[in-house]
Amino acid sequence: MELEEAFEVAPRDQIDPFISRMKTRANELSPFLSEDARKFLMVLVEPSEEVMEYAWRDYCRKRKLLSQGLTVRGGKKFRIRIRHIRGALHMSRRRIRELVREIRSAYRKSKGGKK
Repeated sequence: MELEEAFEVAPRDQIDPFISRMKTRANELSPFLSEDARKFLMVLVEPSEEVMEYAWRDYCRKRKLLSQGLTVRGGKKFRIRIRHIRGALHMSRRRIRELVREIRSAYRKSKGGKK
């Protein structure tokens, strides 16, 4: 399956309520976050085409290794993982950890001062 074919998959008629709540919550937190944290959160909620392409290339690479008889972890299903977002945004693991901490902190503060 080519990447273009993957984009042609029929969208769901109804938006998943969980995704809808995540988008709403991300929009509420956005004003309290740095530019990088905001970008990371928005891509996490709704992956960009660049992230999907990065994940697709990784999936295809793993499928090729599987076809060669090699043992590969996670090559049977197409999934977008944090490492794909990190790679597409050109951020280090350390930077992603900092952004996650920032997002958690903003979330806790918005929930009424919990630690």
